[in-house]
Amino acid sequence: MPPGKQGELVTVAHTIGLFAPALIFLVGLPMNKFVMPNWLQRYSIPPAPSPEIYYGARVAGYIGSLGIGITMDWGMRHLSSQWHIVGLRERPKLVNTGPFAYIRHPMYLCGMLLDLFAAAMYWNWMPLAGAALAITSFEEVILKNKKIGEAYKRYQKDVPYRVIPYIW
Repeated sequence: MPPGKQGELVTVAHTIGLFAPALIFLVGLPMNKFVMPNWLQRYSIPPAPSPEIYYGARVAGYIGSLGIGITMDWGMRHLSSQWHIVGLRERPKLVNTGPFAYIRHPMYLCGMLLDLFAAAMYWNWMPLAGAALAITSFEEVILKNKKIGEAYKRYQKDVPYRVIPYIW
């Protein structure tokens, strides 16, 4: 994570990418008497061929979101004191347990999947814009950190996948 103000801006961008789509729907729709505004309706997913597919996809999105919440909790428990809102701690320690034993950036994967599930839940393409913003990774900054860089290079060899197991 870049230090200082740049790191704060990155954190804000990631937070917006992860949470803004959900907040737009959860706050905006009730305030608009549950009528989707015209500008947002333009981004609706085309009608499903049947009500079963429509409601099935929305329920699957909800169930998937619950699974992502559980996975994020698992990851946060393994990060414990290493997690910080902006950047690395003063004495960083490499976390390679839990979901970090399978991919190097499980929280990025959770964020992208959460936006994908939100698109199904809200039947709207807009959350996918959040996914595009959330996928930015700053792995090279970790490598430059002398306190953790060498250990991270070994970790890269042990866990070759950044975000998607066996693919990327």
